[in-house]
Amino acid sequence: MTSVPAALLLASRLLRILHADQVAPGTSLPVQPLADRLGMSRSPVNAALALLHARGLLTHAAGRGYRVGPAVAAFHLAELLAQLGAPEPLTIDDICRHIADDRHRHRLPSSFTEAALQTRYGLTRSQLADVLTRMANDGWADRNAGQGWTFSSVLTAPETLLQASRMRLLLEPAALVEPGYALDPEVATRCRAAEWQALDHTRDLSGEQLHQRGVSFHVAIANGSRNRFLVDSLVRIHRTRSALPHGAVQDAGRVQEHATYSALRWVPVLRRRRAMARTVSMTKYATT
Repeated sequence: MTSVPAALLLASRLLRILHADQVAPGTSLPVQPLADRLGMSRSPVNAALALLHARGLLTHAAGRGYRVGPAVAAFHLAELLAQLGAPEPLTIDDICRHIADDRHRHRLPSSFTEAALQTRYGLTRSQLADVLTRMANDGWADRNAGQGWTFSSVLTAPETLLQASRMRLLLEPAALVEPGYALDPEVATRCRAAEWQALDHTRDLSGEQLHQRGVSFHVAIANGSRNRFLVDSLVRIHRTRSALPHGAVQDAGRVQEHATYSALRWVPVLRRRRAMARTVSMTKYATT
């Protein structure tokens, strides 16, 4: 299977953001704010914008930069992605991240109807049902007694990220002292490899990529507990954290510190039989 060009994937993501934000035709798209929002350098963003322009979705003029083209407002999102040539359908994770980001930035009201959500994000009925189920299960929104839904404060409260981190700090060490905890050797090898990659390529990865690397790492380790309730709770916490701005993950020094501790010290400790050694190590890692 051939790999999808990075510029095409990023262009697809930018197109979904423009559609979700309902950006008007003619709106200027300065590169630096987009790069800041996506957590990456200007170069890949420029490449994605150039691709969108080549597909007729943006306009460009010397000295004025890129602007949103008329097609972005005139067509359904699925038609725009087809025109771009994006190979991947919109995933539920993608949709939920867009919704969470919009709510966090107060682009969405506290209450909404299913029809409004479906129209804004160009969802099918099946996608809408999956998104509403995910939001309800993760505590982002509740169905009203009458009509419509209401967002909870989890996406806008400033203390949410800290509380989610502290809850993770309680659950992950508990997973390590479960009777029969065992970290599969192949999982340990993959975890170390991922952390080494983060060490070598920190500045080449977006904030979202770095964050997802951390999520995969923590969930893989927790799976060693074989306790489905612990693992499910951690997955929900990580989904909430993923929906919130995670600027700390974009700090190259912090990522390298975590990756060094994980790859060189923490994963080997998990292979030990002593639960206390695993727990002490995990607590130190989670609080750095």
